[in-house]
Amino acid sequence: MQHLRRLPHHTDRLYLTDGGIETWLMYKEGYQLPHFCGFQLLDDARGREALRKYYREFALIAKQQRTGYVFCSLTYRASRSLHCKLNETPSGVVSTIEAGESGHENQHA
Repeated sequence: MQHLRRLPHHTDRLYLTDGGIETWLMYKEGYQLPHFCGFQLLDDARGREALRKYYREFALIAKQQRTGYVFCSLTYRASRSLHCKLNETPSGVVSTIEAGESGHENQHA
């Protein structure tokens, strides 16, 4: 369990976290997010760029303050209960998440 001491919540070090990504996407960037689900933005290049912009701003603050940054994930809303509401299949949600991950591999903040 020694490795657990390195996790942010197991240290005395301060970390920056982001919060309100869906609100930012809707009110600052003008996205429509059915059922408050931002993970659907991983489906297209414009959406992925908006997400990069959001995370870059927080990462820059963390860098300027010389602290760590704990990224929030959009996938917490990618649950089975929302598949039907969004007219997506579970495999469609997985494909969306995988597309976002593969689109991120070649990007640098």
